[in-house]
Amino acid sequence: ALSQSIRQLEKRLGQPLFERASRTTLTEFGRFCLPIVREMVANIERSMDSMRHVAQASGGRISIAILPSIATQWLPSLLRQFSERHPGVQVTILAEDSNQVHRLINEGQVDFGVSSLSTPDPNIVFEPLLEDRFGLLCRKDHPFAAAKGSIPWERLRGEAILGNVMHRLLVDTRVSGYVSQPTIHVSNLPTLLSLVREGLGVTPLPALACLASASDLAFVPLIRPVCTRTIGLMRLVGRSLLPAASAFATLLRERSEQPVNSLRPAQSARRL
Repeated sequence: ALSQSIRQLEKRLGQPLFERASRTTLTEFGRFCLPIVREMVANIERSMDSMRHVAQASGGRISIAILPSIATQWLPSLLRQFSERHPGVQVTILAEDSNQVHRLINEGQVDFGVSSLSTPDPNIVFEPLLEDRFGLLCRKDHPFAAAKGSIPWERLRGEAILGNVMHRLLVDTRVSGYVSQPTIHVSNLPTLLSLVREGLGVTPLPALACLASASDLAFVPLIRPVCTRTIGLMRLVGRSLLPAASAFATLLRERSEQPVNSLRPAQSARRL
């Protein structure tokens, strides 16, 4: 089989690689080709190693688009677990709002995303992970912070409402009127928290969007009705995940089954 392969190669090259009198002695042309062939073999072996590492989730790179609120709450511990199990994999995290996560997935710029999906998209597979409940974020000295358990949405009438990008999830719901005319609209979460701290208003937010480091603020669940956003894994239809990306998605599924740290039961107001 080897001799036949050599003859086929010589035929394609148009020159003999070995002397006719001795099939173990290279011709001048064969000696010229030897280092080139050795480099080709080395490249093939390196390529095979790279492909093997990716196949075994021990190498390569993955990119993930994720909501900033989820990134802040979940990623530190998940990235530590992932890097311990897959130290050779490079991870790129793009923390973006839901519209940008949607765009990055559709354009194929990331392996998958973690976000809410307000409207179905035939190009995207959406796998729900958890329901993230809306509550009211306010200062600890606000009267709502002293409420026992939860408060109804109707109590927000007359309050100065700070708008945020997550309120678009409430459009066409029973509570849309409570957030449709904010006194101030903010797209950046840290800025929104600063305005709440200054007493410029209160804001309905999903529980995971409330940062645990905001110890001077309170989160009170809202009821009648209970409103949630569905957080899920998103990827392009017909596009399978690389083993490393699949491993990270599995960690996200496992994390979603744990209690949501930002939301306490309705019997007490959540102090952030």
